[in-house]
This record gives sequence, C-alpha cells and structure tokens, in this order.
Amino acid sequence: MNHANASPLANGPWSVGRNSAVASRAPPTALEIPELLVLILSLLSSSWDLVNVACTARRFSDSALRLLWENPDFPGNPLKNMVTLFPDNIKSMLLPQPDPSLRIPHHAFGRFDYYAKFVRHLQVWSFDPDARIARVLDASRPNLPLFPSLESIHLGADDNSLQMAAPFLSPSLRTVRVNHWDAGTPAVLHSDPGVTKTLLLILRLPELDQLDLLDTRLPSYETDPVVVDAFVHAASRVSMLYSLDFTTLRPVFDVLARNAKLTAVFLDLTCNGVGHYLFDDIARRVRHEFLRLDTIVMQAMDTQGIDLLQESRRALKRVDFRVHGPFEPMLLLKLTTALQPSANSLQIFRCSTSERGDHSKRTSLYDAISPLRHMPHLRKIVMSITVHAEDMLRDEHIAVLFRCWPNLTVWVLESDPEDGTPIDLDSPGSGLTLQSLLTIRRCCPSLTELSVPFVDTMVIPSLTGIPYTMSRLPLDLRLSRCHAHNRPAIKRFVEAIWPEAECSFEDCSCVQSGV
Repeated sequence: MNHANASPLANGPWSVGRNSAVASRAPPTALEIPELLVLILSLLSSSWDLVNVACTARRFSDSALRLLWENPDFPGNPLKNMVTLFPDNIKSMLLPQPDPSLRIPHHAFGRFDYYAKFVRHLQVWSFDPDARIARVLDASRPNLPLFPSLESIHLGADDNSLQMAAPFLSPSLRTVRVNHWDAGTPAVLHSDPGVTKTLLLILRLPELDQLDLLDTRLPSYETDPVVVDAFVHAASRVSMLYSLDFTTLRPVFDVLARNAKLTAVFLDLTCNGVGHYLFDDIARRVRHEFLRLDTIVMQAMDTQGIDLLQESRRALKRVDFRVHGPFEPMLLLKLTTALQPSANSLQIFRCSTSERGDHSKRTSLYDAISPLRHMPHLRKIVMSITVHAEDMLRDEHIAVLFRCWPNLTVWVLESDPEDGTPIDLDSPGSGLTLQSLLTIRRCCPSLTELSVPFVDTMVIPSLTGIPYTMSRLPLDLRLSRCHAHNRPAIKRFVEAIWPEAECSFEDCSCVQSGV
C-alpha cells in the first residue's frame, strides 16, 4: 500500500481493518465534542452551575469558563474587578490608583490572560480607575490587546474622558456603542485631540461592523476632513450605522447608499446644515438605493418620517420613529398606515415624541394602531405618545389586537411623554381592566415586558374555572395612571398568570395598602 496516497480517513478513529486498536476505539461522547459541550452548558440555569462544572473536570473548564466570562457582569469597571487576577504585590500597586510609570512583568499576566481571552462583551462606564489601570497594562505590553477576542463594547464617558478608551479598543471589535454626557452641553463631544484620536481608532477598527453613536453628538467633527474621511471609510463597510451626525452629510450618505452590506441606519430628517442632503434627495435615494436596508431609525418633525415611509415604500423589519414635537394618535394612524409595505416583514415598531400632543385632535388608540393587525411578525411594540384615558384601548379591543401578534415579546405604551403633572390624573382606570392581562397572556405566550396605562384595578377577576396556562418566563409588568389601592391582591392575580412577574405601579395616585 502506498501510504503517501492513503486516504486521510484510513487511520481515523472510526477506520476498520488493518489497525485493530484504532478500529476498536469508540466514537467520542457528546461531552468530548467542544461545540456540543458548549451548547449543553449554555442551557444551565445559573452561573454557579457553570462554576461547579468548571471545577468538576479540567476538560470541562475552558468551555464552562468561556460561557461565564464572555459577558462578565462588572458594573462598568471591568479592570478594577480583574486586578485580583494579578499577584498580590502587583494588585496592591494597581489599586486604588496606579503610578503611571508602573510596568507589569510579562509573566505576571498569566491568570489575567487566561480569563481575558474568554471575554467577548464589555461595558466600560467608569474610567477611574479603569483607564489608569488600562494604560499601565497596555504600556507594559505594547501592541498586545488586553482582550484579544473582544467582539462588542459599550463605552460611557463624560467631558473628554473618552480619550482614555484606547486600551479597550481591541482589533477584534465588531460592535461599538458610545454614550456621552456633559453637564454643560448634553451629549456633545468637543473637538479635543485625545477624543479625536479615540474616535479615529473606533472608525478604523479593522473588523468594525456595527457602530452606535445615538447618545453622542459630534457636530464639530463634521468639518474635520480626517474624521470625515474615516467616517466615509467606516460607512463603506459596516452593516449598521447609527449616528446623530454625519449620516446625511453628502460624502458619508453617498457611500452608505452604495454599501451592499448596510441593513440599518439612522437618518436625521430635521438636519438642513451646510453639506447635508435635504429631505427630497434622502427620500428618493432611500427608495432607489440602499440595497439591503431593512431597519430605519429616524428623527423627524411633524410628518417628515411618515412622508419618507410613503415615498420610499420599502419593506422594513424595524422602524424607530422619533418625533421632535407633539405626536397624537391621529398622526400615529398615518404612521402605521404608511407601514403597509412592511406588513409581511415588520418585527419591531417604536415611536416616541418629546412633547405632549393636542387634546383636541381626537383619534382612539385602537383606530391608530389597527393597521398593525396586519403585521403578524411583530415582536416588539414600544410607543411613547400622548394618549388620554378616553382614547385608551378597551377590553374588547385587546383580543382583536393581540391575537394578531402571537410572537410578541414586548408591549410598552407610555401615555405621557413629558415629566410633570400626569395627564388625566383625576380619571385613571378608565381604559382596560385586569381581565385584559389574562387575554394578553393567552394571545402572547412569549411576552416578557408589558407596560400599560389607565388600568381599572378595583375588581380582581376570578380565575376559577377559566382555562389558562401559567407562563414560566420572567415578566416586567408596569401599570401606570391607575388607582391601585389593593396592590397585594393585584400582584397575587398577576403572579397566578405569570409566576415570575415583577409588578410595578407608576404615577399611581394612591398610597400603597398592605404588604
């Protein structure tokens, strides 16, 4: 036999014939196949179960620890928590504040590297002391990322602290989200050399695929040619770009329109600055270009967003409509009607407004959202609009609506978009009754979040003789604008339907009774 030409399977673990020792070897068990082991372990109910598995056998450790560490539950300061992985003498030098000149020997990184390699997702909200620790660790081993397999990061910063984020920006990152706040000028990032460097690092990440800057303003950078060029390059290769600035800037928008990967974008239809496309050009190009676009987040005034949907006539999976100004059920009806081309595709619908609407423009909420009945794939519906008690849904509407959305997981209705005196404070409880919750439970078995206003809680329905199944899913239930005198009884009723429910009462005018 010519061994050089032998099949690679000839001496494999399941081969038969010449090598009886190999032939008799049993195939691997499920727990010996890494992919199956990870899948099995992912079904465990608690972190402590994974810890126990990791301690059971060395061959299980990597798989269990990978699941434990891929999204560590640190409160925004991962390195402060991970310092314990260094020897005690080094830990004492890193906390509470390290000397910037401190350098850590390579051999001391052993335990840190072992766990850091599992981390896939991070939140970094506290740059003190994390940024100082990161600088020391980064300077101790230049050009070696702290988290070599990091896929997504959520950065939070105030003032110009974003300039400290560079050591966390691993080349492997695919998703970046930035929150920025400043007491003087909310969310506006000022043009600062350190911040500019960080922004360019983010835009130039080699694997960047999703960028979310919706909580960060960058107007001063739209005139920086280096940053604009970096934005153009990023816009040509990402699948999602959410930014309050840049997206309608002509060179960036041109590239986004031609990007065959792009599926999600934010568009500010209120922007009419120098160098930006205006509404007519945006609507025309959204209709004829943007080959794979199925998600639009838009900021608009009056009916701009509705006009865009009507003119573009795209089948969308997700729509997030943010209105500057009042927004009542009458305009909501126009919006939901404009979504007709998305009847067979829409999965997520959100709309919100910054101001209360005009009470004289009357349309019932049922009429306003009735067009959504023809969208059976909806999974999330979130609305923050002006709805008065007399325009609220009634029990008879609930079954008609919710049975159309069998896969619904989230229903949130906030009826008062402004802080201050709640609307209809003197007439809560004039919409739904608690019976509607049972109807919703029957229609939407996958529901995990439910928020409704104006629920009449005076009568607790009896469940005796009523066929229903309890949900074992966790549920966040928020009842607002109601007179909840009898909260313990309400909670018992809710927990009979959803045993894992957390029930809260927002803007309730009654003092809580009972325990």
